[in-house]
Amino acid sequence: MSAGSFTDYYAVLGVAADALESDIRRAYTDQIKAVHPDKLQHVSADTRLRAEQRTRELNEAKEILLDAEKRANYDLEYRYRLSEAAANASQYGYGQRYDGANYNDYMGRSGEILSERESKLRSQAGGSRIFIFVAITVMSLLAIVWRFVSPEGAIRAVRPAESISLSKAVAARKLPAPAEAMTLSPDGRTLIVAAGASLVIYNGDLTDSATVVDAGSPVLAVAATNTLIAAACKDGLVRLYALEIINAVRTVKLLRLFRGHQAAVCAVAFSPDGLLLVSSSWDKTAKVWQTGDGSVQRTLLGIAFPIYAVQFTSDAKHIALTDNQLLKLWTWREGTLKQLAIAKGTLKSLAVSGSTGSDWIAASGADGVIRQLNLKGGSQRLADGEGSAINKVSFSTDGRWMAVAGDDGRVRVYGAESSRRIETIAAHSGSAA
Repeated sequence: MSAGSFTDYYAVLGVAADALESDIRRAYTDQIKAVHPDKLQHVSADTRLRAEQRTRELNEAKEILLDAEKRANYDLEYRYRLSEAAANASQYGYGQRYDGANYNDYMGRSGEILSERESKLRSQAGGSRIFIFVAITVMSLLAIVWRFVSPEGAIRAVRPAESISLSKAVAARKLPAPAEAMTLSPDGRTLIVAAGASLVIYNGDLTDSATVVDAGSPVLAVAATNTLIAAACKDGLVRLYALEIINAVRTVKLLRLFRGHQAAVCAVAFSPDGLLLVSSSWDKTAKVWQTGDGSVQRTLLGIAFPIYAVQFTSDAKHIALTDNQLLKLWTWREGTLKQLAIAKGTLKSLAVSGSTGSDWIAASGADGVIRQLNLKGGSQRLADGEGSAINKVSFSTDGRWMAVAGDDGRVRVYGAESSRRIETIAAHSGSAA
């Protein structure tokens, strides 16, 4: 199987990789009913087409996973991809973020599994290296040329002065563990911080006492709507919580667990309407889920590295994601993948701002450069993070400002349109998240 044609059939059926035959049959029976022709008599042509495609995927999954010989061959390829992900994570110093038992198992057998394909990889390596070198060279030259000929540069001098003052902290709170990630609900009322295996939840202005939720596993990333919280966890699960605030009383309740990733989940993001959730993992897959029932809508495979960041565009038709130094755009319903940019270092964070059809995507990471790309016109804005690796990038709600959290503990604020640094805040003594 090639990287482009490989399909995660376990995800298609929504079962674990060690599922019993009876579990696979039950999952197939339950899901094939939803796309039966009798239920599609009064739907649009697009919906019928997607249902037909879903039917093909379910039938392929059943054919392979319920045939002992075919499943054994499929599992060999499946284990290979997991082992490669673990090896890459270890090489780049991120192995400790795997779930301990799974990671040790992958690494203990990675040599054995990789050797089974060594001859194939050797024959493909020469052509791949040449292609990658040419692609990087061409994209780098295009980026340089565009930076100098971009029409945005001609109007930069007449932009109004930008001013913001955030250097004084409004409030500070002690966390039970180092912060791994944080997010603010769209209405600004709730701040959620991932600290160790806990979700620490405050009012948006930090004026109240915290609600602490035990997630049961270290939380590596967090996302929120006004009523939902998603936690990406080291044990490979995504935990979805209901958030309710009535008369200033906050209630947080676990709704469901999303199962399907085979290693630590490192990123999550909601669609703008909150009906969909995308997650990505050290297993080098991204998955789109329905928040209402937890079903997997689509799985992306064939990515060369663990996917560190994912974000929906404003129309929810596309998902921006990272592939080591590459920024890519996944049209997830159609299954197409487009490369947008190449960075000099690993990209670790993404943010999306704008209106439908005119989104700006900001990407940053190890090289300390903040790249903004416009999906409609293809224009690009660049800003220098002053030498520090960047762990997180975010837009303000109105899209005017862009904040980045640096490995040097500083938070830098930029004008989104001008890409000029407006303020630097010495926020933390350690790395900022």
